[in-house]
Amino acid sequence: MIIKSIAVAALMTVAAIPASALEVDITGNFNRDFLIGYQSTYKDKNMNIVCDVKFWQAPNHGRSYLKSANDCVGISEKKVYNDAIKFMSKVKATTYANNFAEYFGEGPQGQKIERAKPRYRCITTSPPEGYLFKPVASSAHDGWYQLYYYPNGYKPYEYPAGIWKQLDNGSIIVNTGAGAVPVDMSKVKPCYNY
Repeated sequence: MIIKSIAVAALMTVAAIPASALEVDITGNFNRDFLIGYQSTYKDKNMNIVCDVKFWQAPNHGRSYLKSANDCVGISEKKVYNDAIKFMSKVKATTYANNFAEYFGEGPQGQKIERAKPRYRCITTSPPEGYLFKPVASSAHDGWYQLYYYPNGYKPYEYPAGIWKQLDNGSIIVNTGAGAVPVDMSKVKPCYNY
């Protein structure tokens, strides 16, 4: 009877311990340096926060994590990591940020730092006309951005021409309605005066 009581007490103690907080180890990950400053919030259908994920680096052993103090019920480590990589692709394509800290404008101790500037790119087809790759998401195509045609320099007149997407290798493809085609990256230049 005593053994049964001890077993039941041990089982009740284990059941009372809440689920462990979410922790994705990214120490050896190729994207670790870009993930510095990452943060994301997951909400349930009632808009209550169920998971608040942030980049965290252990001070004593240097390991890096995407970590949440919440239990993150229903949110898997795989989802958190995949969402971070998807967001990273967007940030790389549309800004000059070297990491999420620059993108969010927040340093490692929470101090405000200068936010990374949006990335506008142009390609001149025959001067002064060309195309402007705006860092503005396409509402109809996930992961694609707005492409504009300019007939006489990229200011003041621009007309919607299609969509563009940056691939993992840094190259760009465009779709103006006839299917996706690669862009000659040697002709793509920053539009600094935009």
